[in-house]
Amino acid sequence: MSEDKERLTEINKFLKKQNQAVMKMLEGYAALHFFYQQLFTKRSKEEVSKLLFEFIENVFTKIEREVQTALFFSNPQTFEFNAFMTHPAGLNKEGFEGQLFSQTEKGVVGWSITNQKISFFSSPENNQFPHGLLLPLFTPSKTLGMLLINFDSDASFITHETMQILELACSQASLIIDNLSFVE
Repeated sequence: MSEDKERLTEINKFLKKQNQAVMKMLEGYAALHFFYQQLFTKRSKEEVSKLLFEFIENVFTKIEREVQTALFFSNPQTFEFNAFMTHPAGLNKEGFEGQLFSQTEKGVVGWSITNQKISFFSSPENNQFPHGLLLPLFTPSKTLGMLLINFDSDASFITHETMQILELACSQASLIIDNLSFVE
């Protein structure tokens, strides 16, 4: 009888953990749905970029991580990435450009663009936020840029669902930005 009670207690703990994970995932997808609705109200690359930064900050705030973010757009003539905007605003763009250049030399940027996937990296030159993610901004026909997210610890806290949500947000923002380029 005691073994049955212990087993039921363990099963109950497991189910409670599973339920909490599902609830977090649903919260993330609800936030992504709201992000999609807001995207269609934006009329410039700057507005879309700010909304993307807000969304990313909210994702990381929910998992209790502070982040620094930079958005790079590629120059179609030179194929170089130039820092467009940082979050929080006012961060040193040159520092982020140095990090992106460093990750380009290591092959991280090329891998991320080629595979159109998130890439994790370590950045010893940034003491406060030594780890990060690179997310390509792309459409079916071209790469628009890269999103660089720095955070203060290794990436073990990032779940598969979080990565999916970030990738979906970036792909939608990319499509809106590309469409806006035809209007501007």
